[in-house]
Formats: sequence, structure tokens, C-alpha cells
Amino acid sequence: MTSFSRGRSVAKSRVTISVDRDKLAAAQAVIGTSSASATVDAALSEVLRRAQLRHDIEAYRRLPPTEDGMGLSRAHANWGDLADETDWDTE
Repeated sequence: MTSFSRGRSVAKSRVTISVDRDKLAAAQAVIGTSSASATVDAALSEVLRRAQLRHDIEAYRRLPPTEDGMGLSRAHANWGDLADETDWDTE
């Protein structure tokens, strides 16, 4: 079976899996998917995105800071003007 994702052809495999129905329903509600396949695909994509992000962060940490990078970190020494009353936990 072949599907198209973001303009490219993607090979798909049909598999049988066992999943916790409550977790699947909760994930579908969070992600906004309507099928188990779409939910699993989105979850797998997120796992891979996070793994790539961890890899990129570790690679970045191995690099010594440059003078330009240090200059950017000092460019705005007073972050207090960014403080406001926004409750970022409210949805």
C-alpha cells in the first residue's frame, strides 16, 4: 500500500497491534485524528521528531560557544521588560 505524505510517496505496512483503547481515544482527542492508523502514524512521527531534536541538541552541546553566539546571549541583558501577567497554563 502506498500513501502520500507532504508531497512524497510513503510505503505503508499493514500490521495488527494491540492498544489500550482508552489511551488510543485520549490520543485521538489530543491529536485530532479520526482513525487508529492516523493516530499511531502521528505518534510515531512525534517520537521520531523528538529523537531528532535530542540528537540535534546533543550535537549543539558538543560545539564550543563562538564569540558571535556569546554576543547574542549578552545582547539583551535585561529580560525584565518581557515579564507580564500572562497565564501561559490557561487554555
